[in-house]
Amino acid sequence: MSNVARITVALAAAVVGAALWFGSRGGADETERASVQVQPAALEPQGPPLGRPTEPPVEGRDEPFSLPDPSAPPDMNQIREEALAAARAAGEPRPGEKAFRAAVAAFMAHNRQLADQQAQQEGLTLGEVEELTVFGFEAQSSQRWPDVEGVLGRPVPEATRQQAEQLLDELNQGFKEEMRALVAAGGTEPERWALIRKTQDAYRQRYFQLTGMTPELLDDLLVGDAGRAYPNSALPGPEELARQAEAHPEPEPVRPEEEPPESERPTPEVDEE
Repeated sequence: MSNVARITVALAAAVVGAALWFGSRGGADETERASVQVQPAALEPQGPPLGRPTEPPVEGRDEPFSLPDPSAPPDMNQIREEALAAARAAGEPRPGEKAFRAAVAAFMAHNRQLADQQAQQEGLTLGEVEELTVFGFEAQSSQRWPDVEGVLGRPVPEATRQQAEQLLDELNQGFKEEMRALVAAGGTEPERWALIRKTQDAYRQRYFQLTGMTPELLDDLLVGDAGRAYPNSALPGPEELARQAEAHPEPEPVRPEEEPPESERPTPEVDEE
């Protein structure tokens, strides 16, 4: 699995956060440890050292079974392309999202064991985990800045990028805390879905404000190729781009003044005495 794929999967999983983090508990302090008297006999070797296993741990007995890393199904791109063609043929208003969701559904089916494990660990349904994975991949796509700039037709300033990235981090952390508290309190499935929708809406609304993205442009982005023919005609055509360029011309580069040729230089006046 490539590093790019690992980052993509990690970001998708980060929205729900399967791993729990606990602060490590320190042991006895130095004073308490110093008060423990060790008997001389205990220093004599009497079999294997205490606390050390005499054989490697057995998976399933001494430690949980490990699952393989998540991976993309080999036909994932084909599934997306076929879903996109079908959505366009049917006149779907958001063909990019249809294709995107079909690809994520294939990803979930291909990694079913991991999805089941994540759902069980977080107290969620498989449908909720899939929706969070869709959101995670969408968020990752929305911050792949070269593609975003290709869809917007203009650069995204560094400050805007940092604000969008910070927005996702803050929403992610807040969502995990709220969802885990809701699950612990016995929240119902409709309540969990309401929290998921609230988080999705909050991210999109603020992201649109920061970047100038629109729902139509986001759908273009989700198709997965910023160089494609845009299905929603959301981008301006060549005439409009030419008009914008004329209205906002690029500033002329500042060049250092060049010395004129010697033959064109004025002759300095000489005072006659």
